[in-house]
Amino acid sequence: MNAMLIQCLCLGLALALSHSAPPNLDMMMADMGHDHSHDGHDHAHDGHDHAHDGHDHASEGHAHGDGQDHVHGVTGHDHVHDGHVHHHADHEHVAQIDRCEAVEFDAIVPDASGVPLFFKGDFMWRGFHGPSELINGSYKELIEQHAELGKINAALSMKAEDSDKHVFFLLNDKVFSYHDQTLEAGNPKAFSEVFPGVPNHVDAAVECPKGECVRDTVIFFKGCEVFHYETQTKKVKSSHWMHMPNCTSALRWQNNYYCFNGNQFTKFHPVTGSVTGTYPKDTRDYFMKCPNFGE
Repeated sequence: MNAMLIQCLCLGLALALSHSAPPNLDMMMADMGHDHSHDGHDHAHDGHDHAHDGHDHASEGHAHGDGQDHVHGVTGHDHVHDGHVHHHADHEHVAQIDRCEAVEFDAIVPDASGVPLFFKGDFMWRGFHGPSELINGSYKELIEQHAELGKINAALSMKAEDSDKHVFFLLNDKVFSYHDQTLEAGNPKAFSEVFPGVPNHVDAAVECPKGECVRDTVIFFKGCEVFHYETQTKKVKSSHWMHMPNCTSALRWQNNYYCFNGNQFTKFHPVTGSVTGTYPKDTRDYFMKCPNFGE
């Protein structure tokens, strides 16, 4: 009984560590101050950015890992040689992706439990460090549509009519809504049906709840254009944030907003797009555990 208890405790600790943020996220606020947001306004104090409800970091957690990613969850026996996965059951050969090699993610989104998911091609990562896995183990319908619709363009997490968190994946002109990793009935749906007035083929998207935006809103990025879509009124406001890089993925984390481009990120205000502080920063220093980064 005692041995079983110890095993359970070790497993729980391992899962918590894999999902926790790297310690460099904890240091970001100390380096550049806080972000202060009131009803869609940005307030600067003595050159520092202050936030009431969140921080630029996770409150706890330590990163572990050797920078190597290994594929799990594929049938048969897999092992890695020279950066490639060899599948013994059917001789499938899958190129391995190391997210520490300046990866530009297709999308980043927290799941219903708040664990950030990073997507690139056919692969995904759970949390800020740990092994990669194939998407089809969790969201198989996305891979089934890959040949027709292409890669994931964007993803976001927001409450639906049942008040539960749902994860939305945007592929081409289609929207896939998942609840607990199960594709909801009637999906995929046309992008224009779910988000009328917003052009499809967007580059990135992120949710912005009331209080951080004026109303519950989804922010879409397409080139230098930004579209604020109010989920209740279905009103769309477009603008150009020329000072921002073109976001290829976006993330709301700890009530702060991040635009990712290549292997860099920029923190921005969700209403005005204003940027305070020195950006862009290297993603590998803050959002994942990589050798020779974040030190």
